[in-house]
Amino acid sequence: MLLYRENLTITFFKVLQAIEFDTLIQNGYIHKDNKYFSIKPIIGFNDSLLGYYIIGQDYNEIKKILTESQNITYSFILIMIIMSFVIIIALHFIIKSLIISNLTKVTNGLSGFFDFLNKKTDSIKYIEINSDDEIGKMAQEINANVKVIKNILDNKKQDDWLKDEVQLISTKLSGIIELKQLSDKSISFICESINAAVGTLYIYDQSNKNLELYGSYAYIAKDEKTIFRLGEGTVGQVALQKTPIKLTNIYRDDLKITTGSSNQASLDTYTHPLIYQNKVYGVIEIGTTHKLNTMQHKLLEIVSSIIATSLFSSIQTKKNKESFRYI
Repeated sequence: MLLYRENLTITFFKVLQAIEFDTLIQNGYIHKDNKYFSIKPIIGFNDSLLGYYIIGQDYNEIKKILTESQNITYSFILIMIIMSFVIIIALHFIIKSLIISNLTKVTNGLSGFFDFLNKKTDSIKYIEINSDDEIGKMAQEINANVKVIKNILDNKKQDDWLKDEVQLISTKLSGIIELKQLSDKSISFICESINAAVGTLYIYDQSNKNLELYGSYAYIAKDEKTIFRLGEGTVGQVALQKTPIKLTNIYRDDLKITTGSSNQASLDTYTHPLIYQNKVYGVIEIGTTHKLNTMQHKLLEIVSSIIATSLFSSIQTKKNKESFRYI
């Protein structure tokens, strides 16, 4: 018995009367005469079957809706494929760019290191890669090894420089007997080697127990003292205690750095005794505008010993000549 109908045409109703309800109920839908029917049971209280809803629709309209849905689905899938393809290509170029960029940095870093080894440059630029990937780890390993090798080469370079400077001053002072010439050459060499701006050399007079200025470098005496007693000033104190005195961050008016356009006090001073066989033969004092590094300190110590030996030799030669004069 038909209780309710909506938009039911005569044609549709005739098709509905001709369908096999058993098949419709069993399958839940049926397709007949270009019409599509679906059925849904109406359940009442106590789960009793009260009847059925039968919904019919023109099959062409359903097919049209399905086709439109499929087209939308296909379009969406196509858009997703295209977007995925674009993203993959973009990632490919980004990753490729990063890899090539990092590899270029590694190559340039190694090239710079080999230029340093071949003495084409005096400095090394480490590879600047902070990534945690394989290339980043490789760069870190290269930097660590380059640093070790650079330190070894720097130490060797400093040792070679020290040996060359020591040999050079030994050659320059060899054969010089006259104290004034020996003093001037000695203090000039030291100042030029360690880039000091001003320097003085005092020779100790054993008989008078004082130190007299004999040699200087870029030094203008003016009214400053040129003779010191033992224990007087840094020069006399160094001679008395036989150990160096280093004064930093001071401004000594008696050890001024004078140029053609300026006249300023030294910032740091280094005063060293000239000792040979535990006897003081003089004192050197230099003024700088910078702090000396470890190798410059070492050179100053070694050269002081060489100068002391040369002073001893010169004084002994002078004494021997005077002795022969009275024979």
